[in-house]
Amino acid sequence: MLLIVPAWSRNASPPPLTLLLIGATLLAFLLTWPLEQRRQSVVSRDQYQEQARQLTRLLLHAASGLGQSERILLQNDLAQETYPTEPALALFQRVNAQELSLSAETRYRWKLDYPIFQTLQRSVVEKPGATTPFQLFGLKSRSSGFTAWITHPFLHAGWLHLLFNMLFLWTAGLVLEPLLGGKWLGLYLSSGVAAAWAQTVWGIPPAQIMVGASGAIAGLMGFALAAVPCARVTLFYIHMFMLLPRGGQFDSPLWFCVPLWALQQVFMMFMPFRGELAQVGYAAHVGGFTFGFLIGLVYRAARRSAAQ
Repeated sequence: MLLIVPAWSRNASPPPLTLLLIGATLLAFLLTWPLEQRRQSVVSRDQYQEQARQLTRLLLHAASGLGQSERILLQNDLAQETYPTEPALALFQRVNAQELSLSAETRYRWKLDYPIFQTLQRSVVEKPGATTPFQLFGLKSRSSGFTAWITHPFLHAGWLHLLFNMLFLWTAGLVLEPLLGGKWLGLYLSSGVAAAWAQTVWGIPPAQIMVGASGAIAGLMGFALAAVPCARVTLFYIHMFMLLPRGGQFDSPLWFCVPLWALQQVFMMFMPFRGELAQVGYAAHVGGFTFGFLIGLVYRAARRSAAQ
């Protein structure tokens, strides 16, 4: 196993804007993450509706054994904006009471999924107006409010998520802040929006919320690769050799290390993941990186024109 992460550069002075942005992100994490943890039982309407739609897709499966009249009812109600409807809920209860026959496979899967739906339904009924920081400020889809496109990079799902993002943000800031000054912050925010747009186009599951700064940071990395490919960064590595961990650090030009990271993100984006890996916004990484790279090419061409 080999792990490579950015390290503190020995020769670089601390970039003030980068420190300010890291501080703001850390403060946002300290304010939101404990509250998010305490409200894990809070269920959004999207989560509830998605679980209902999952049950409906199960019942509409060709081999489910459900009768034709019940199929027509579900197909008609599924098109409604507010779902599940009262007739669909009544049908769910009949299925659960085994008043309607299902195939053995469908009945088995129903017994796994329906209790989850009941739990979500109770939460929505008992706490209809409750919400969480992620639901308020995270990005759910292209229909999210404007603020979510700006605020989602400041939210993080745990200390490790925050730590690794801030390490990469620190390294990008060391390279770009001396080059761009205050414009660096505009690049960061616009890259976050571009990354979020790419992820919504690629797809965000209805019950999932996008948080984290990695898409915006990917934009900084793409810009740096295009604008200053020969700039060097300090990387820390650790690997296992004969079950003994060994580590160290080395300096690398951006043209060597950044493309390796970008190719990995493209590969991962096309992998059909489930579980924890499915929670990673690889499309956001690729979208942010592409946006930053294109802006970097324009910046480099403008500098060449100005120098002539």
